[in-house]
Amino acid sequence: MFDAILVGAGPSGCAAAYDLAVAGKSVLLLDRQPFPRVKPCAGALTIKTVRALRYSVDPVVRTIASGIHVTNDLDNPTELRSQHPVCLMTVRAEFDHFCLQQTIAAGAHFHLIDDVCALEEKDDHVALRSGTAEFCARFVIGADGANSKVRLLLGDQPWFRRALAIEAHAPLHKDSHPMEIDFGVVPRGYAWSFQKGDHLNVGLYTEQQGIKLTRASLAEYLKRKFQREDFDHFVGHYLGIGGVGYTPQHQRIFLVGDAAGMTDPVSGEGICNALKSGQAAAKAIIKHSDAAQVAYQANLAEIHDDLEFCERAIGKFYGHLGTAVSALRLPGIKRPLMKGYANGMTLSAIRKSIFSLPFGLGSKT
Repeated sequence: MFDAILVGAGPSGCAAAYDLAVAGKSVLLLDRQPFPRVKPCAGALTIKTVRALRYSVDPVVRTIASGIHVTNDLDNPTELRSQHPVCLMTVRAEFDHFCLQQTIAAGAHFHLIDDVCALEEKDDHVALRSGTAEFCARFVIGADGANSKVRLLLGDQPWFRRALAIEAHAPLHKDSHPMEIDFGVVPRGYAWSFQKGDHLNVGLYTEQQGIKLTRASLAEYLKRKFQREDFDHFVGHYLGIGGVGYTPQHQRIFLVGDAAGMTDPVSGEGICNALKSGQAAAKAIIKHSDAAQVAYQANLAEIHDDLEFCERAIGKFYGHLGTAVSALRLPGIKRPLMKGYANGMTLSAIRKSIFSLPFGLGSKT
């Protein structure tokens, strides 16, 4: 009988498991794959993500970006500069493995399973069955991504939807910048190129349902951008969105990260809210074990506030993309935006502070 079982050993699962283990709880992390493993993700850690981590990730940082190069369909480039870092570039497989190592060192146990076949919530514990074993814990946290088996076993979740991204590794290019975002290349989304030391991580993201992103789509983008279309390590993956509608419905089973739809639908950034939601679930279990469900819902308030703002912003931003990207050149927009990012603020927090940001908040990075 464990205090908590985490299904999924990615950032959200490790974030919850780390805090629980440090608090002296018995913790079991379950995953279907050994680490390090390939994990499709651009691997860009915003400053708010770095702040949410309980330990330094310097050993797995490949590149540090202090600016964002932005275009609208590869035209009219704008350089959004900061005096301080706004993003740390990692390779996701290395980052995840590092986080798992820190979590195991904190006292969590790690075990490989084939799948999660059944969940049964009882008065004082949850029974979880895989294809070959059964495990019991006082709480179970589903941290198993956009295709979460835990979420599926809990029944219909109408609030949940999936965004889509494809990505690959491309050779370094003489004209590339550490962090590039090209809006307008795909509907309600963007293309990206991030430097990772010895290669570029390139990809396409869209929040719009029903859009197909393919190898040919990525090759066309690279040909337009760099006049070459060679790449390898091509993968596609879903991202869990819609989490503003997630309300914990079970007393002892919670969802976090992509499984709970916590990815920002505007940017496709998921690691920060994965960490924060995992920590929110752990805090509820540690401090309010008899009323963890209610406490977890309360702990999600800040994440939900930002997701609600992002959901409202999607239509306005992508519906008037030319105007929105042009606005990024305005000092009254560009300066507070970059200062906010460098200070680890969410989009909703930047919006609320946009008039004071240029005059206060020295960077804390």
